[in-house]
Amino acid sequence: MCNSPSANLEPYNPEIERTYKHRRRKQKRRSQSVGTASMADIRNDQEREQRECIEVHRDNQDPPPPQLDLDENKAIMEFGIPDLNKLTSAITPPIINAGHFEIKSFMIQMLNAARQFGGLPSEDPHLHLKTFLEVCDSFVIPVIPPDAIRIKLFPFSLRDKACTWLNNLPANSITTWNDLGSKFLLKLFPPTKNAQLRGEITNFQQKPGESTYDAWDRFKDILRKCPQHGLVNWVQIEEFYKGLDTQTQSIVDASSRGSLLMKSYEEAYNLLERMGMNSHQWQTDRATLSRTVARIHELDAMIALTAQVSTLTNMVKGLTLPSMQPS
Repeated sequence: MCNSPSANLEPYNPEIERTYKHRRRKQKRRSQSVGTASMADIRNDQEREQRECIEVHRDNQDPPPPQLDLDENKAIMEFGIPDLNKLTSAITPPIINAGHFEIKSFMIQMLNAARQFGGLPSEDPHLHLKTFLEVCDSFVIPVIPPDAIRIKLFPFSLRDKACTWLNNLPANSITTWNDLGSKFLLKLFPPTKNAQLRGEITNFQQKPGESTYDAWDRFKDILRKCPQHGLVNWVQIEEFYKGLDTQTQSIVDASSRGSLLMKSYEEAYNLLERMGMNSHQWQTDRATLSRTVARIHELDAMIALTAQVSTLTNMVKGLTLPSMQPS
């Protein structure tokens, strides 16, 4: 007759030989001290041994296999549809203690009017953040923290590649506005771009025909695009001065009654601002006319050169044609 399934069986033990020797030693010690040991101690030892065997059996068991979705009533095509509950944004929704908060349509319209950021190399991420913060600071909502408004509205200020970048981030990986801004700049303003703009600052050159105002304005624009340039104020003035042509340097030095580099940073900066503004306000058509005349002279020289080449070509043809005629 088969044993009953409910019989008390010892759990499987992969190290049964060691367990057997261990029990033999304990039984031998108990037999030696049976005269002094009480029955309660022997019973406690037996219970302890049983617990140890159960723990060994539990540790050697394989983990249970993963449970599969065996919903037989579910259509096969439905298994390929993603779970909508798992389509979570990368931005963790901020905790707002106010009873009601709603993004108004005029907020989105103002962000669109300020131009969305697409992530193109020609776009400036620092300028986008500056403009975005200016728009968000115009929305003053009681009880709502400014960072909560910023983190809620920032996705609406992106498009194309920048929007794709945000959607590809892990779900709920962004919890604060500072975290979002840092990751945005790290992605769209990498160290290579920072190094490139630093090179444009240290190797700045005034363009031919460029006025002092345009050169100074272009230099400041490069500084704004690269706020992490690491150049102190006096070095910035020095780099700009070195990039000017000889004529402009002479004009700047004359305006500073000596040398621009003999001024302090504040004095030199204010002088360049005044010179640039004066050059811009009193700019006449004379400079434009001179550039036009120069272009006309260049065009006339090119036409004359073309005519000379054409004449030489005709002369060569005239010399070669008689030699080619049969005698």
